[in-house]
Amino acid sequence: RVSLQLRRAFAVLAAAASRGLQRWYERVVSRSRYGSLPVRVWTLLATRLLRSTMEEYYESETDFGRQLGAFAPNRKFEASASGEAAERAGGPTLARLVRELKQRHGVRYVYAWHALHGYWRGVAASLGAAEGLEVQQVFARPSAHLQRVEPQVRWDAMTLFGTGLLLSRPQLDAFFARLHAPLAAAGVDGVKVDVQSGLASLGGGVGGGPSLAARYVGALEASVATTFGPHLIHCMCHSTENLYRYTHGSLLRASDDFYPSRPASHTMHIVNVGYNSLLLGELGVPDWDMFT
Repeated sequence: RVSLQLRRAFAVLAAAASRGLQRWYERVVSRSRYGSLPVRVWTLLATRLLRSTMEEYYESETDFGRQLGAFAPNRKFEASASGEAAERAGGPTLARLVRELKQRHGVRYVYAWHALHGYWRGVAASLGAAEGLEVQQVFARPSAHLQRVEPQVRWDAMTLFGTGLLLSRPQLDAFFARLHAPLAAAGVDGVKVDVQSGLASLGGGVGGGPSLAARYVGALEASVATTFGPHLIHCMCHSTENLYRYTHGSLLRASDDFYPSRPASHTMHIVNVGYNSLLLGELGVPDWDMFT
């Protein structure tokens, strides 16, 4: 009985400490400047004492800790591993979803989203082993300048736990061909490719950010040109490592995230994309995202 009471008391204390830590982060750390005491304390906690807790958080509460584990559509879109088998059985498939969007709802073009390096933390080692791809786990090294603008990059999932990358152009060509083939087979018309600017911070020890971005962008655009023609939207792509590499895709997302339920953000959103378009308009066609 005493042991049970102690466990309950410990659970109550742990829950209270977790809530207190969360409030402190939201009210103090997230509003503090780079190099301030709250940021330094939180960086120490997140990278050492709370590292396992941070990993559990990213895995359970967000998509940012996840890696691409398969090329085929997952259970959100298909009832079985084989789209053709599910199609014959009358079950849900990605191809059926695309057809319904176009035929029933009049959608002219259906695009799929993916990150430049596959998913938020790249490609899983298990997928690489299964597909004969040489996946290397690389840890982000955000510069001091980037940390001044966004201190949170010091404890994001890419920095803490690494990202699965493919480093050679032949490997990247094979990767994008396998990534895009199931989408095209399902009737998807194009892709919106996100998380592009983050790639440069992964270049340490593997040739540098500009070289890494050039390899990824070159392989991506070659695959899109072959598979989808002109249907490509570059997203989160405002770093010069990416912008100066585009030779095929000309549609560039100019906006930050749009929050429909936050009216106070709407004017600032329009102002930001307007100013961003002054630069991006010299390099491509600015996409105002939700305002198009």
